Amino acid sequence: MRDWFPLGDCQLLVVSDGVLRLDAGSVFGVTPRVMWEPLVGPLDEEHSLPVGLNCLLVRSQGKLVLVETAVGNKTTRVPAGAGVAQAGTLLEDMARQDIRPDDVDIVINTHLHFDHCGGNTIYRDGKLVLTF
Repeated sequence: MRDWFPLGDCQLLVVSDGVLRLDAGSVFGVTPRVMWEPLVGPLDEEHSLPVGLNCLLVRSQGKLVLVETAVGNKTTRVPAGAGVAQAGTLLEDMARQDIRPDDVDIVINTHLHFDHCGGNTIYRDGKLVLTF
């Protein structure tokens, strides 16, 4: 089990939904490769950069807040070429921290791109339902 990070009156914990692989050229744009490659290490043959699909749990004032839900487990609906290398592990990672979906009081999505809110819903018994 990982330790929560204290921040003022809050406790923070990063949880993972998986990994995106993004084209490094699109991530860094016109910044010369010699400037960023020492920071990220060697790339694969497709020049893709692994980027964590991380979400943030915040404990504050007796509430548990989840910031972002990442891609979720409905990856068959993710557009081809979106760079999803692995997704749908958020609930498993939360369970490793002894946190269940019902423990979450509030979900905050910073915006509605698939890699930020895809985990808001899951299929249960063939029906789309709220995850949290």
